This record gives sequence, structure tokens and C-alpha cells, in this order.
Amino acid sequence: MKVLDSLYGNGPVTIARQHQIAEACAAVWGADLVETPVGAAEIDALFADRGCLVLLAEIRTRDDLTLRKLRTEFARGYLITDSKLTRCCELARRLGVPFALIVGLYPEGTIVWWVVTEPMRQQAERAWTVTKAGCNGGTARRLNAFLPLADMHVIPNVSLNPLISGPQLPFLGAPLE
Repeated sequence: MKVLDSLYGNGPVTIARQHQIAEACAAVWGADLVETPVGAAEIDALFADRGCLVLLAEIRTRDDLTLRKLRTEFARGYLITDSKLTRCCELARRLGVPFALIVGLYPEGTIVWWVVTEPMRQQAERAWTVTKAGCNGGTARRLNAFLPLADMHVIPNVSLNPLISGPQLPFLGAPLE
């Protein structure tokens, strides 16, 4: 997320929800969580096991998406900007760990996630589509990749608080030097 998007409108709530999703995944997976500075990093979170990096993650939040709707209305798969997917997979490859896309489905407290392998990235359907530009709205026409729902993992019944207002993060809006 861009620094300016994170400061205004829906940005603080989105950042807080990403944090909540990351913490829930770390708890379920028994991993240590390291979050990256908002707007300054290519990825949102790193997960470690006993001090060793094991996963890089991009984290998304969806207020209007349920697991049922995802499975019935997203036949092409879950959309991610192709350039973002490529950059995240390349970073993960360089670090020798997997990359995951994690999505919190707030209406029902479910988290879905994909471990994106290089073959999956290469074989993903791609299309130019018009999508929401960011957490504060607008539209953008981008080349997007669609991750297959068959490769999706589900963490059900997670306590995701839809009323979360957002913590005051010391690095919010300013990359760490």
C-alpha cells in the first residue's frame, strides 16, 4: 500500500486489519511474525520459525467477500496485480522461501491463502482488467493474474474484528531509515 493511501480514508483501518490477519496466521501456524514498514516494502509480512525466515506474504482484506461468494463468483480465480505477483515471487526466490497471498474475508472471519509457486505464477491466467485502485477507491486498468481457487487454503473461524479502528503505528507513513 502506498504511504499516502495508508494515512487517509480507509488506510488506517486497512493497515490495522492486515496486522490482525497476520497475527492470526502466525498464531495458527505457530510462527513468529515480522511486519514491514507501511509503504516502504514490497511485501506486508515475514513469517519465521525459531529465527529462520520461512515465508513472505502479501496481505489483503475484503469487507464484501465471503468464502461462498469467492467459490461461486470467482471462477477465474483470485485476482492480484501481475507485476506485484512477479516482484513478490522474485523476492521470495532470492531469499529462498515461499511467497503467500493471504486474504482476510471479514464478513465471516475466514482467512484464505495461496502459496504461490513459480509454476503457478507462470501458468496463471492473465487479463487486463479495471479494478479498485487502492483502499480509498478509484479505478485502475492493470494486467492481473488470477490464482486458481483449487490451490487456495482456508483457515476458518478466525476472530477478525470488523470494527477495528487501527493502531497508532510509529512507522505509519514514514519509512524507517
